[in-house]
Amino acid sequence: MKKMLVLALAMMTTMSVNAQNGYDNTKHEVAVSYGYLTTSQVLDVFNMTLNIFTGYEPMKGSATGSISAEYFYNVNNWFGVGAIFSFGAFTMNYNMQIDNSPAYTTNNNCYTLLPAVKFNWLRREHFGMYSKLGAGVMLLDTKATPVDPNEKATRDQIIGFNFQASALGIEFGSAQFRGFIEGGFGEQGLAVVGLRYKF
Repeated sequence: MKKMLVLALAMMTTMSVNAQNGYDNTKHEVAVSYGYLTTSQVLDVFNMTLNIFTGYEPMKGSATGSISAEYFYNVNNWFGVGAIFSFGAFTMNYNMQIDNSPAYTTNNNCYTLLPAVKFNWLRREHFGMYSKLGAGVMLLDTKATPVDPNEKATRDQIIGFNFQASALGIEFGSAQFRGFIEGGFGEQGLAVVGLRYKF
């Protein structure tokens, strides 16, 4: 309990110092990023595993990872509100388990929109540290195309919950243009890298 109180006091002190120094007083932020090991990729692996029990063997696949764009408005020196949009794609070829002959290919596209908040723990002219949390909705568009031309392709669209929780983000660069890295979990990925413009 004492450790939590000390941590909370340290964060409040950091926010107070930031407000007094005012090194980074920008209100708007736009960013693009790339991340890997996303929630939709975990879902794709789960579906791939289920297909094994229906007589199909996954053979060769590829994933784009998460390509994201985001905007935040800094209400004050330590708190921002905004939104994140992410896109990711996953493709997998399946063979029949009986004779290892090609069966079909799946193409999954995931579109995610997350209202989000950002907590700026440190704001300096060339460096910053923050945490980020977003929760919202995703559209998963899935298409299965059989190898046999006489069979019809099937398509499903699923709407569901998705999120991003970045425990720690570090940004560095000029007063306006920054590179950044984030560690967390969600649709933007377990590891995220990107570029940010502040104005």
